[in-house]
Amino acid sequence: MATNIKQPTTIDQQIEQLKNRGMIVDDDNDLRRWLSTVGYYRLSGYWWMHEKRYPQCSPRNHKFREGTTWSQIKYAYIFDQKFRRLISTGIEKIEVAVKASWSQYLATQYDTSHPHEDSNIFKSNVCTVSSIQGQPSAFDKLKKTYLNSKEQFALHYKNKYPHINTPPIWVSALLLTLGELLNWIDGIKKRADKKAIYKEFPFDYMPMQSILNNLRWVRNVCAHNGRL
Repeated sequence: MATNIKQPTTIDQQIEQLKNRGMIVDDDNDLRRWLSTVGYYRLSGYWWMHEKRYPQCSPRNHKFREGTTWSQIKYAYIFDQKFRRLISTGIEKIEVAVKASWSQYLATQYDTSHPHEDSNIFKSNVCTVSSIQGQPSAFDKLKKTYLNSKEQFALHYKNKYPHINTPPIWVSALLLTLGELLNWIDGIKKRADKKAIYKEFPFDYMPMQSILNNLRWVRNVCAHNGRL
């Protein structure tokens, strides 16, 4: 038998429930559209802060503070939606710039298209086909992503250079997530190389790694339409 811990409700029942809990609704049809296209549970993240017992989750009586309106909730959601788009665009620019700096610096500094496959540059647990306690290395992940990629640039390199494990670093950079890129940078042996990659940025290697790790979390929130 399937598990059932909550009794499903209709949209009209949800509207009445919100009203009974103290939310002022001046347009039932507007609220109905939002509940139908966004969903009660997603919207609840935006009206939680208007509940009398906020920020406590337990026990939670769901009653709203006096004067709470549906319009407040709706415009908070719209603001967060637009805010996520702006933040996501900003993070994208930073990520692209770091990838460009990482690939350009290492390729020219070591005069090779594949510095990411050189164990003299990177720690062995990053750039070799190996695993620590069963975990794939950064190189393993890149190789797998490259082999599975259907991007035109990846198909081109796989067709023209079938003998290579990964494409040149400036192509490989396009296949990395931000989190994977941070692992690659952290895996560089020489601190001077790490500092050089971030030379054109306003912070040194360590704070930049920390900032980017936090931005990675923020970007994931944006990508999955979470509350920012």
